[in-house]
Amino acid sequence: DLDGWIKATVKLLAPRGRLVVIHRADALPCLLAAMERRFGGLALRFVHPRADAPAHRVLVKGTLASRAPLCVLPPLVLHGEDGRFTPEAEAIHRGAAPLAWG
Repeated sequence: DLDGWIKATVKLLAPRGRLVVIHRADALPCLLAAMERRFGGLALRFVHPRADAPAHRVLVKGTLASRAPLCVLPPLVLHGEDGRFTPEAEAIHRGAAPLAWG
């Protein structure tokens, strides 16, 4: 289960290690519950297929044993009105740019 998976990552990470999870957006409450008291400095970035569509994925980055507050970053929108990747999504997919975390 998700809680067991998060517990396993804690054992594998170095002190102050970072974890990035890509998950379904509707699973965010379970994911946050599994990460609470283990990870802090959580950064959430929702992934939308189009600007006018609900998020279908969420990216969550956390630091082991951090006490930093949670922050919600601007969304990552994958496709423009023409159906093509947005410039940011295109750059990420080509490996030309890293995923922005703030």
